[in-house]
Amino acid sequence: MKTLTAILLASGLAILNALSVSAQEQTPTTPQTGFPMPTIATCDTTEKMLAVIVDKYEEVPLISGEGSVIHQNGQMMTGTLTLWTNFKTSSFSVTLDNGNLMCLISMGNKLFPINNTSGTSL
Repeated sequence: MKTLTAILLASGLAILNALSVSAQEQTPTTPQTGFPMPTIATCDTTEKMLAVIVDKYEEVPLISGEGSVIHQNGQMMTGTLTLWTNFKTSSFSVTLDNGNLMCLISMGNKLFPINNTSGTSL
């Protein structure tokens, strides 16, 4: 529990620091149009991540391509970016896999095609 509290506190402080630095860089004549958003991605071995995505949530790969994410320290991780989905539950996950490590970038539910004007799930 102490470790989780420390991680959450450190994450909160990093976010506040990034936001305050971003706010300090603004000038009245230059409105802010974008800023870095520190996020947390869960990463583990590909095998362990697939056990959750495929076995637990029963998601299958829908689309894939070359992608990258940038760490707060500026280091870039490149690899295969994949959108996974479960057509029955409309859940989805977005992962980045470099062959050794897989990171869960985002997840959600109520996935539906853009051209579906009714806005109903798959």
